[in-house]
Amino acid sequence: MMTLTVLGSPNCAPCRVVKNLLSSVVLPADVRVRHVNVEEDHETAQQFRVRTLPTLLVLDESEQVLASRVGSITEAALADLIAEARR
Repeated sequence: MMTLTVLGSPNCAPCRVVKNLLSSVVLPADVRVRHVNVEEDHETAQQFRVRTLPTLLVLDESEQVLASRVGSITEAALADLIAEARR
């Protein structure tokens, strides 16, 4: 199982765009989504050295980064990100 972790903030407009996109697309059954508010969860932001929002990370079960993207993302780019993580 992979986890698509979205690190963002409620005050970040591109973060809201990503959140809306994820609520409207059907992801593969083996991909779950986790939203992290970096304003409340500083430790996770530091763990992954997040500098820009939103940051999207595809993690394996041991929380190793398989693929990542920074900034807003399209549905096609999201599919590419997941495909990259599967390689």
